[in-house]
Amino acid sequence: MVRNLSRALAVAAAALVGAGIWVTASQPGREPGEPAHVHEVSLAADPIFRGADTSKASEQQLQAARDLIVRTRAAVGQQLPDEAAVVAAGYRSIGDGRAVGSFEHFVQASYLADGRELDPGRIESIVLERTASGKRVASAMYILELGKTMADVPPLSGGMAGWHDHQDLCWDPAGPRLAGRLVNGQCVPAGIFVPTPPMLHVWLQDHQCGPFAGIDGHGAACATVHRH
Repeated sequence: MVRNLSRALAVAAAALVGAGIWVTASQPGREPGEPAHVHEVSLAADPIFRGADTSKASEQQLQAARDLIVRTRAAVGQQLPDEAAVVAAGYRSIGDGRAVGSFEHFVQASYLADGRELDPGRIESIVLERTASGKRVASAMYILELGKTMADVPPLSGGMAGWHDHQDLCWDPAGPRLAGRLVNGQCVPAGIFVPTPPMLHVWLQDHQCGPFAGIDGHGAACATVHRH
């Protein structure tokens, strides 16, 4: 009977550890009947944050970041699993990402000024990676309302989120499509200069630099290289 009891306790302890919780077995000074202290493992240890710097994030910020990542991945997986679904949902390519290994951004123009931000049901941009075997949906990209700047970014995840903007892109006046870059105050070869609002990538699969890593040095450190 003693052996069976020990085995049952061992199984229960393993279940608590697996759930990220452990209970102190012996706590001197604790009165009989007083509940044991329960210790929770920080969300910073969650594999979803692998590669990210979570050192400055509070538990509340980590929870908010985790919720955004989980909800975003679920929404994209269900509604925007491939390029055909992205285009059918009204997203249009801005014309980048032409080479294998590069990233092509698709923008839903009607979401850029709809009053909704960080909404998995209204993601402003979807990023596709061009591979040797075709394109795959790689990242969601949230964009704040037009006119906002880096001073307006929400305090998500204690600085872990790689908010960034672009101050050198020129756009086709007819819509959100790249037409050139700003060089010495001039758009080359064409287009009009419009600074972008802050934006944030949420990668759909684990990323070596964390779930909010940037592209081409824009955003979080250890960014993905963006080849054209």
